[in-house]
Amino acid sequence: MQSDEHFLARLQASKPSQELAAELLRHWGMLDASVIEAAVRPAYEERYQYVDSGDVRFTAKVSVKRRMFDFTCEEDYPYATIMLGETYKLRPEKTRDLWLHMIFSHNLGCVALVHHTSRKHWVIERSPDSTVSRVCESYAVPKGLARFHEVKM
Repeated sequence: MQSDEHFLARLQASKPSQELAAELLRHWGMLDASVIEAAVRPAYEERYQYVDSGDVRFTAKVSVKRRMFDFTCEEDYPYATIMLGETYKLRPEKTRDLWLHMIFSHNLGCVALVHHTSRKHWVIERSPDSTVSRVCESYAVPKGLARFHEVKM
């Protein structure tokens, strides 16, 4: 059992890393990142009434797309890459706070999640778009870098 003094000292010692985490997130585009003030238990005996619900809070943007075809997992996703959007819409300097891409199957039964950290693996693909009668340049990511999840509610 750790004493209250030891617990409070460890809690205090964690503050610089929490501040650094918030600073890094702000640098990466999560401009509203802030440290959550920890609720400190009044006594050791009340520790089970307190939970660690996180140290830093921020608002992130998520891009959501719905494909015109169904898929249930990576294996039956019909393409080698997942289209994320046209290059002019996803310029790095304008999308620093875009945290995640959610690509839904047409029947909404599956979602492919593409995290922003995959950006270094994105490629530019050119493809015709019949809805706008032109060839589009779009960012795409190898489907192996996405996480596929069945949608259950």
